[in-house]
Formats: sequence, structure tokens, C-alpha cells
Amino acid sequence: MNFQELKNKLVNQLKKNLPFVVYHKPNSPNIVALLENSTQIYPVEYSEQGFAMIGFNNPKLAHFIRLSQAKKINSPYLPNQLDFQSKNQPIKEKSIAKSSYENKIKQSINFIENTKVEKVVFSRKIEVESQQNLVQAFENLLCLYEDAFTYLWHHPKLGTWLGATPETLVSLNRNRLTTMALAGTKLASNKAAENWGSKEKEEQNYVTKAIVNELKKYSEKINIGTTSSKKAGKLLHLHTPITAQINPSDLAEILKYLHPTPAVAGFPKKEAVDYILANEAYERKYYTGFLGEVNFPQEVNKRKHRKNQEFTAVQPRIPLTELYVNLRCMEYDNQRYTLYVGGGITKESKPSDEWEETKNKSQTMLNVL
Repeated sequence: MNFQELKNKLVNQLKKNLPFVVYHKPNSPNIVALLENSTQIYPVEYSEQGFAMIGFNNPKLAHFIRLSQAKKINSPYLPNQLDFQSKNQPIKEKSIAKSSYENKIKQSINFIENTKVEKVVFSRKIEVESQQNLVQAFENLLCLYEDAFTYLWHHPKLGTWLGATPETLVSLNRNRLTTMALAGTKLASNKAAENWGSKEKEEQNYVTKAIVNELKKYSEKINIGTTSSKKAGKLLHLHTPITAQINPSDLAEILKYLHPTPAVAGFPKKEAVDYILANEAYERKYYTGFLGEVNFPQEVNKRKHRKNQEFTAVQPRIPLTELYVNLRCMEYDNQRYTLYVGGGITKESKPSDEWEETKNKSQTMLNVL
């Protein structure tokens, strides 16, 4: 199915107010859509095949699109056939004032200096009135962020969200789990972007340390890769790959311990989450939750030689789970887009820098409107 036909399907699904998700994985040749014909909410089952959408801290904000019950559509991802469209109209933004947000950051720094908490992730939301068509907004995401996980998700009882996240929570192939520590933010256009300061390096160390400590409960074979800069749109982040050998049946339990990571909550986790819930003054909903494929069948090709000729033998389909942290995202409701942006606060944070970081991050979503 070509992309125009897929867009028509999505528009029809929205008119019927039925659940669906459409998404593109980083550098994948395909755009995938899963359409449901029931508005029932299903719990996430990590032993089944489907697509999971999980909120930040509310167990009621979870839904599982079961592959066996949904209509699956594949459309080739062809960037030259996508059409970026901007309304070219002024956008009306509503957010907490800069001075008020910086005062919140000062309070957070004071909290860190007087407790055992080493990092807390504090966020703000930006409400935007825009006439941008929802499906077109998703197409704009596809045009702009090929190296991110881009998606549009809708459930009439749970909400409508879209985003372009650069962060993998976990990828599980057989018994090999891959995750990442991602922290620190700079503009990619900054000439000194590779010269990370002590604040960003310290923040990255918190995230890496916390993830490895959790994985040690389930694995004796953990490998920490080399830290480098990872580009996401116009931003750079510090990125450290981490792999571990696990028992796949432990995945659900591991996710309970890994999420939310210090990259989106803080460290230690419980105290940081408690601070967020008490001080952000709004519910994050699906922002900094996670989403993605669970046990999706993947074809693996193995090359063999026969009579000096190479041929491809299709091997059994191996289930692959790929889950992403829901960053660079926004909620949609009746021509209003609500963006969620935040940053990691440590004792070295500067309130004015944290405000600028949220401004830079908000551009990811504002660009599509």
C-alpha cells in the first residue's frame, strides 16, 4: 500500500474514532500501521505479539494493540514521496513563564543539595493552538526525523499522541537485551557541541550507573559501550550503549525496574519520581512513558553456498521486542497540541541553561506544526 492510501485509512479511522498506531522505526524501509475495530482497552502482555503504549506513572494509562486482533498495513518509507507542509501561520503558545520555570529549577537544585537525590528531571508543558492536520503532522515528522522513532497513536478513551523519540528503552532479540544511557543536550550546530561539560558528563554517569545496577539483578554478562555523541534532529546527546544477556521471561520484571530511567526521572528513582509528582503541577500522562513493538516476528536471512551459487534461505521468524522512551512528543486534542519538554537537573545546573534546553527540545515538535 502506498503512503497516500495509508493516510486515507488513518483519516477514516479517526472519523470512526477507532484506535490505531502508525509508526516508522529509525532507518526502517517501511511505515507500519495497526488498526483496531474495537475501543476496548487491553492490558500489556509481554508474552504476546503486539504494540504497547505505557504511561509515565499511571497504571491506567496502558494499552496493548494485539497483532492477532489488528489490521496490519505496511507502506514503503520513501522520503522523496513525502510532502512536508507548514501552515505558515503564527503559533499561539501558552506555557509557564521563563522566570517561574527558572524558580522551579532553583528549588530543584536546592532540593538536590539538601537530600540524597543526585538528579531530578523537571519538565514543563507548552500548549499550542494550530490548524495543522493531525495526519499531516505525522507526515511532517517522517520528513524531518528519519533517525528517530516517529509515531501517531490514537485511542478514543486514552488520548491522541505523536512524537519523534531518539531514545531506545530496550531491544530484545532472543536473550540479548540492548539499551542505552542517554543524557545531556546541545544544539548540533554548536561548534563546541562535542566539548561536553562536567554537568552533562556527571548526568550521563548517573544514568549509566543506574541502568547497569538494575541489570545486574538479572544478568551476569553486561557490556558497557563507548560513550559518544548521538544526533537527534538538530540536537546532540551523550549516548552510551549497554547490552546484557537475560532470560526473556524476565523482560516484564526488568522493565518495572528500568522504567522510568534516570534520564527521564532522576536518581535515586523513587525519591526523584516523588519530587516530580509533587512539584511539576500536572500529570505527564504518556510523556516519558514508553511504546513500541512486542514480540514482532522478524525474518532472518542466512546465506548458503550450493554448487558455487549463493542463495538465501528464509529462517524461522524470531520475535523481536523494541521499546522506545516517549520523548519529543505532544498530545493532541481538538486543534490543540500540548508539548512536553524537560531536562535533567543536578547541583551544577544553571536555571537559564535549563530553560534554553527546553526551548531547543520544543523545536522538534514545533517544526511539524
